[in-house]
Amino acid sequence: MAFAIMRTAKLTSAGSIGGLNNHLERKMEVPNADQQLQGYNSRPIGSGDLWGDINNRLQQAGIEKIRTNGVYGVEFLLTASPEAFNYQKTVDASGKVGLRGNVELWKNFEARSKEWLEENFGKANLVNFTVHKDEQTPHIHAVIVPITQGKKGNKLSARDVIGGDRSRLAQLQDSFAKKMEPLGLQRGVEKSKARHVAIREYYGVAKEVSKGSIDYHPALDLPKVPPLDFKPPTVLQRTTDMTGYLRELKERTEKAVATFLDAERQMMQDKYEKSLREAEKRLKSDNLSSAATVLKERGNRRHTSAETKLATIERVLDAQGLKMKFTPDGKSVQFEKKPEPIQKMDQKQEKTEQKRRGMRM
Repeated sequence: MAFAIMRTAKLTSAGSIGGLNNHLERKMEVPNADQQLQGYNSRPIGSGDLWGDINNRLQQAGIEKIRTNGVYGVEFLLTASPEAFNYQKTVDASGKVGLRGNVELWKNFEARSKEWLEENFGKANLVNFTVHKDEQTPHIHAVIVPITQGKKGNKLSARDVIGGDRSRLAQLQDSFAKKMEPLGLQRGVEKSKARHVAIREYYGVAKEVSKGSIDYHPALDLPKVPPLDFKPPTVLQRTTDMTGYLRELKERTEKAVATFLDAERQMMQDKYEKSLREAEKRLKSDNLSSAATVLKERGNRRHTSAETKLATIERVLDAQGLKMKFTPDGKSVQFEKKPEPIQKMDQKQEKTEQKRRGMRM
């Protein structure tokens, strides 16, 4: 019976995201990928810019700050044993290249994989879903942004999505296998030993590759290592094959390093531009605040100066026995003569005046 296969890998940097994007877009050399079959590849969800897909989801969820050791996304590689789909390249008499196999099984597998991802991680978090059929075994690369609901709103947490130990991964393996049971696929051997290459792989797959039962598996992004046969007639040939393998591995490593550095530079450029925009906003806000303060102080000084000048004018007019009066329309000023003040004497002043008059008489 064929097995349902699921692998996961964390995307923790712009380099890892850029490297995966180059693999998905075939911008790098992929062993066992047939260029004539690339037309059969598809992408129902996402775009050719994986970093953009992830960043758009983060912005949509309102997540701006990410920890230094934060996980931007989780890659899921979903497939089955090669014999399940039995995809094979065909070439007709006219030279036209085609692909044949268990098409109906693959359609159901693809649909159920998408359903399983959306059910377990949320439809909005599934930002990229790429199908590769140009390799020996058709498979799916799906990228999930691990956003969950926290006490203070949305948060980015890979631990909440895929866990921090093997138990959560085992649960996901069980869940995925159960989803694929109606298609006749079963779960692999539970608690089997595993090691890391590009994505987590099981020992069983590695053994099949090394034995030659299969030439390539999508979990292993490396060409098959030629087994060494120490029989005298073949030692030289096997050594030559191994030298070629090491040379190819060196070239691919150099390309991977270059891709990583390019992606890191792009991420730093994005962060720099974002910081620059934020600084410009703060500077603009500070400038507006400073301008408002200056205008307010200037207005206060003008108001004080106007009051001083008005008081001076009123004193001059008062000395001349005049007073200032605005016309009803408020557009002009009129000057009127002040009425003579009427002096009122109190009783003490009257008695003093009467005494003064009596003395004169």
